[in-house]
Parts: sequence; structure tokens; C-alpha cells
Amino acid sequence: MGEGRDPLDDARSVPRVDGVVVAVLEHLHRRPFPAPGREALAVIGRHQHAPSPDERTLYVANSDPEHAVRMAYDLADDGTVGAGRGFFDATPWVGEERPGLPDGLAVDRDGNLFATGPGGVLVLSPDGRHLGTLDTAQATANCAFGDDGGTLYVTADAYLLRMRLRTTGLGF
Repeated sequence: MGEGRDPLDDARSVPRVDGVVVAVLEHLHRRPFPAPGREALAVIGRHQHAPSPDERTLYVANSDPEHAVRMAYDLADDGTVGAGRGFFDATPWVGEERPGLPDGLAVDRDGNLFATGPGGVLVLSPDGRHLGTLDTAQATANCAFGDDGGTLYVTADAYLLRMRLRTTGLGF
């Protein structure tokens, strides 16, 4: 991190800290949101996000038990955000039998999302279909591809899990 830089610049990998942040926050929270600033950056940081392989879509998690959704936002060539749409609604799954809420996510090279949520890591196709769940039996916070791209690391409650998969993470 360079001298004089705000640590939030590195801690939150938001594509743009202008209209993108405000538009996403207003859409998720269904209310006007203040101009981009430290408050907006802190809130968007709680909504985990990742781009699609072609960088035309931004996926964002909303960790609200009453509106536990993954949203997809169109991204223009200049990085501005377009229309948001529901990608996957996990709200009906929220409860004691399936601990956890939408939070972290990782994308594989085929565009499938490995998205933490109720019950573990939900595997979602690029069109939002639920393909299956990696059941952790714990509230699961985050996941990321590592090593050679074929390993998924998962943080679940008090555990760090490592799983070999038959796919490769985006960027490997």
C-alpha cells in the first residue's frame, strides 16, 4: 500500500467508487444512499462481490436474512453499472437448519459461482440455477480458489476447509 493511500482502497476491490457504489447500495437497500465516501465503502465491503469471466456482470451478495439475495448488475465498457436483477434468492432457505447468509463468492472459469449462503457453499450456474451445495453444516463466510486454481478454500464458522474440485477458478 502506497504512502498516503486510504487503506479502504485496497481492502475493498470495488470496480468504481462513484455511481457504481451508490447505484448498487440504493438498489440493495431500496432507499437513497449518500454520495460515495467512507460510509458507502464500508457498506459495500459487507456485500461481497465478483465479476463474471467476461467482466460484463457484477455479482453482489446481500446478507440480510429478510432479503438474502445475490444480485447481478450489468457493467458497461467504461465500468458504469447498469440495471440490477435478481440472480438467486436464498431467503426461503434462511433458518436454523441451514445456517449462514449470502456472503463471499468465487467464480470459476466457466462462470459458475461458488457462493456462500444458507447451508454452506451454493454452486450457481451463470444463469442463476442452483447446481448443488457444498454442505459445511456451519455458517460459511467466504471462499476463494487457490493453489493451482483447482482448490477451493472455505471459511466456515471455526474451520478453514480445503476442497479439490474438477473446475478451475477464474484467473488461473
